[in-house]
Amino acid sequence: MSALWNETQQVLRREVGDAFFRDHFAGLASQPAPDGTLHLTAGDEMQALILEKNYRALIARCASAVQGSGVQVMIDWSPASRDGALEVRGPAIVPDPPRQMGLFDGDMSPCPAEPIAALDARVPARPAPRWQDRAVACGLQLDDSFDHFVVGTSNAFAYEAARAVADSPGRLHNPLFIYGGVGLGKTHLMNAVGVAFLKRRPEATVRYLSAETFTNELIQSFVNKDVDRFRQRNRQGVDLLLIDDIQFIASKERTQQEFFHTFNALHQYGRQIVLTSDRFPQEMPELEERLKSRLTMGLITDIQPPELETRIAILRSRARQHGFEVTDEVIDFIARHVRSNVRDLHGALHRVGTWSRLRGERMTIERARDQLAPMLREEPRTLTPEAILRCTAEIFGITPRDITGRRRTARVAVPRKVAMFLARKHTHISYPELGRFFGNRDHTTVLSACRSIDEKLASDSGLTQRIDAIERRLGLR
Repeated sequence: MSALWNETQQVLRREVGDAFFRDHFAGLASQPAPDGTLHLTAGDEMQALILEKNYRALIARCASAVQGSGVQVMIDWSPASRDGALEVRGPAIVPDPPRQMGLFDGDMSPCPAEPIAALDARVPARPAPRWQDRAVACGLQLDDSFDHFVVGTSNAFAYEAARAVADSPGRLHNPLFIYGGVGLGKTHLMNAVGVAFLKRRPEATVRYLSAETFTNELIQSFVNKDVDRFRQRNRQGVDLLLIDDIQFIASKERTQQEFFHTFNALHQYGRQIVLTSDRFPQEMPELEERLKSRLTMGLITDIQPPELETRIAILRSRARQHGFEVTDEVIDFIARHVRSNVRDLHGALHRVGTWSRLRGERMTIERARDQLAPMLREEPRTLTPEAILRCTAEIFGITPRDITGRRRTARVAVPRKVAMFLARKHTHISYPELGRFFGNRDHTTVLSACRSIDEKLASDSGLTQRIDAIERRLGLR
């Protein structure tokens, strides 16, 4: 058990800090124990009772993370341990326990979780760590919770998936991959998963970082020659890994390799992984195929630009949250004119709300138009068939190459017709030019596709919803 306990101590130090470790765990020694058991002895009976009562589950979780399987922890006391705290004896091999553990139970050891009854009542139990403090310490924003996320048809599925992951991490959708355009709420949802997770399990370890930070930390570990420490920080003892903007690693071969092994290490033992991106995994040509397969093995969900009703609900929620007194007429005005993303909606509301508060004047539509003039002065945009092709592929979960290719299966035939239909509807490009763009096809193929989709829209509600989603993503609604 010497190797296991030595590594477990390192994980414990990272979990609780050096000072706390010295105060509570420095007097423990490892003893010979049966297979699947970590037997620790304290220097006196009182320390043993306190550790058994308050920290056995934490030690078991850290030991199990090191071992890669459930480890039973026994704690008793021996006067000999007082002077030989660092002496470690006993076998070093801990085989797998006879049954599979629930990796997200409060106690990861296979033994009963009940503390011993002999704890001296005069010794106050150490308060459990505040989940708010743990959340802030790992970079999470407490305000970006599920309670503050406004749900609409454009993001309902992503919201439900994130809630399911927070309720049952590592069991339902692993990894959870959320993609969509800038400022639509991907980071908010991922943050909300972390907040909800720590609220349930304040003692858990959450790693929340951007893909750029992951890359920079890896590079720094090469410089400092401590790659093992980087790996331990991102793998050992991590219960939930949240990485934002994973597309950042697409062109970085060494970072992809490191993330691939990190992914495998966590996924193998049921640790939850949540990732966000601005595009579908198959839309990252420089991403390794083996990594694409990992990203798509769980649940992929997208967030689309919010429709009018959701934009109004977002503005009302934000106004209540920040105490802005804004009339329904002004909110409706902002919602109808700021359609790009949620971030711009927040910015517009903050501008008019702050102006009204500082000036002590009621905000009107005329004043709102003046204050938001820079945001409302949109440059005319030209919609290209390339944008329509890319967006259609994302919504249908295939690649642009599938659409322009020669395959005729239903999986690609319908998206191909939809892309042709939308390209003809929203551009001034002729049928022959569109035919050449969509894989050198005859213009009659494009004409037939447009007629086919036009006819199906009257009876196929599912197809209508997908076309609506594409048009919202393109900023046409």
